[in-house]
Amino acid sequence: MERRIEIPSQEKKEGEKLTPQFLVYRNNSLFEIWIPKIAKIIEELGHSVEIQAFPAGTPEEEIKKWIQENSKSLKSKDVLCDGTVFESGIGCTNKEFKLNLDELIRNTVRASVEGDPTEDDVYHMNMMDAEGMKVDFEERYEWKLPRINREKFFEKRKEYSVALSNQYRQVLSNLPEKQRKELKFILVTGKSGKVSLLDHYWQLKYLSEEGDDRNNVIQELAENMKKVFDDVGISKVKIIEDLPKKFSEQEISDLRSSKTYFVFDRHLEHPYVEKVPSLRLPLGNFVGDAQKNLHLVVDPQKVEEVLRKILTEALKPKEDQN
Repeated sequence: MERRIEIPSQEKKEGEKLTPQFLVYRNNSLFEIWIPKIAKIIEELGHSVEIQAFPAGTPEEEIKKWIQENSKSLKSKDVLCDGTVFESGIGCTNKEFKLNLDELIRNTVRASVEGDPTEDDVYHMNMMDAEGMKVDFEERYEWKLPRINREKFFEKRKEYSVALSNQYRQVLSNLPEKQRKELKFILVTGKSGKVSLLDHYWQLKYLSEEGDDRNNVIQELAENMKKVFDDVGISKVKIIEDLPKKFSEQEISDLRSSKTYFVFDRHLEHPYVEKVPSLRLPLGNFVGDAQKNLHLVVDPQKVEEVLRKILTEALKPKEDQN
């Protein structure tokens, strides 16, 4: 069902004991690329690394069950996990939730493309560790947050939605101006289905209730993204609720030749998601798709430098942090 890997750390300085790091995530194409890089750097920093990789598509109920069964051992480990595992309850059972792997990749990519993370990025990272987010396990298990947290985060909702959209501005700004003017985007909100543009932005998911409020938050994010694309010279942007049920080979060919790309969350389930030209959310997938489909250039050396910098800071013992 799952894959367990243990990577011994390099020889440490005499007397030095560094905390083992436990990477727990549900696998996908993005993690296949990034996890080896992350594990290698952590190992080079002197930590041993243990990996729990759930196969792609593993139901969240199975992940929740595993967390409950291993809650005792998790409490003694430093955990780096993805949003799926965090939402399944691991953020409440372990001794110290160190870092969200999705956020780590997002911030590494953005800093590699744009420069150092902005204050907004720092705010997003803090949202994950904000006081009160590690609520009682039963509340997390039932996907609920205390009312006080909803009120607190709701005040920041619009700022957060705008800031999330702005991260895509920096990626697209690195494309040549002529190319940007030729592109056409179709934003798929997913409002009528289970998977929407909010799927990897769980702070917004928790702030939106079922029904009209949820749809308003989704539409708000889509409108913000549309504005961002327009700001960088991509003016041909349309917003739709769902992908069409079928595409002919000619239609797919026409989309490619007209430089038209659908934008949707990578969890969207549709028989044509792998066939139509697309740029998937969240940011790590978006950049990967932009590299593949739009020939976006990201310096791999810069990526490694930024990733090492973020991990070095995040894994410092508390007494070494200011």
